[in-house]
Order: sequence, then C-alpha cells, then structure tokens
Amino acid sequence: MIAAITTVFHENPGRISEELKKVNLLKHIAAPILFFDGERLDSWKQGSSYTFKLKLFKYIPLGRHEIYVKNLSKMRLATVEKGAMAKVWNHEIRLEELTGGHCRYTDKIEIRAGAFTFFIWIFAHLFYRHRQRKWKKIIQNNFIY
Repeated sequence: MIAAITTVFHENPGRISEELKKVNLLKHIAAPILFFDGERLDSWKQGSSYTFKLKLFKYIPLGRHEIYVKNLSKMRLATVEKGAMAKVWNHEIRLEELTGGHCRYTDKIEIRAGAFTFFIWIFAHLFYRHRQRKWKKIIQNNFIY
C-alpha cells in the first residue's frame, strides 16, 4: 500500500533540502511517537545504510530498523527501509517550489507488512501528519530544534 501526505511550507525548498540531510532532524520530528536509537551521525549520505533500534513512545521496542539512502538530491530524498514490523517501508520526500517562496512537501511511503499492512498504513498517515506539523513549527522557529 502507498501512503502519500502533502503540505505546503512557507519556506523555500533549498532551506528545507539542507535540513533534510540532518539525522537529528529525523529524530526530532519523529519524537515523541518514534525514537531512533543507535547510529551516531550528523548527516545522511547517498548510498549509505544505517541501522537503528526503533522504539514506540520511547519505551516500546519495535526491533531493528534499517535505512538505505537511495537518493539525496536538492528536491528529493528517497530511502529503502525495512524493520521488524514492516518488511518494506520505502520513503520518498519530494519538494516542489511554489510561487512566493513557498514549498510543497510530500511524504510518500510504500508499505508492505503482510497481514498488518493496512494497520501500519493507517499509522503512517497519522505519523507523517505529526511529522509535517513539527516541520511547520521548526520553520516558524527559524529552524531551531
């Protein structure tokens, strides 16, 4: 199943693109729902793989989660991911420049988790709406997180 969640940010895509490269941003916008423990690194690198211990609400272990950065360009971040809950969690972030210095931001997630796919698809919709709300707060606070 595919989940696609889109919003408009009042920021240019170049600034958003620079922030997307930061691993700490992922950790910040995922909390308090998901926590990524493990690898200590500053930024994502195209062609690299990372492994984290994934936790729900900081205390409920969800097993290992692997992220392979397939594409990291100015207007796109694409990862191939998998974990204990979802055998396929491929995530693409796409940025589109709009007039007036605005940006359309889309999270698109391909999910395959056997009998749990539908439930994880619902979770993805809620989780990525949460992430996009946090993005908006970060932008309003001039990228201080």
